[in-house]
Amino acid sequence: MVVTNIPTADSIQFLALKCYFSAWQQLMDIISDFTMAFDDPIYEWDEEWIEYLEFCQNDFEGIVYLISQANELALKSKLCSVSPYLLLLNADAKFSAKTDDVDFSELRTADAIDLPNLVNSFCACGNPPEN
Repeated sequence: MVVTNIPTADSIQFLALKCYFSAWQQLMDIISDFTMAFDDPIYEWDEEWIEYLEFCQNDFEGIVYLISQANELALKSKLCSVSPYLLLLNADAKFSAKTDDVDFSELRTADAIDLPNLVNSFCACGNPPEN
């Protein structure tokens, strides 16, 4: 059995940045849409702004989810820079008697909750301590 399609730190980091900037773009679109619709310097749109923000709650939840995915991918990229196989730690790997190749994407990687500790244990850069 050979593991194929092994990720690189750069490819994961690129995806993390893509998610991160996509989240920012979505947030800027929300602000821009309101500004284009209610751009009148004479009138204060406080009540409309609050209603609009309440209306956008699902969008904000999606943005937060995307940012959390970006953070998870960034941590995986750090681990992958040491060895992509570190991503498989704590993954309860199931091995088979088959000799077919296995795609890395089919393997279960470490849970997001474990990533900060794995990065602190294996990466020289580590994570900043919590305050």
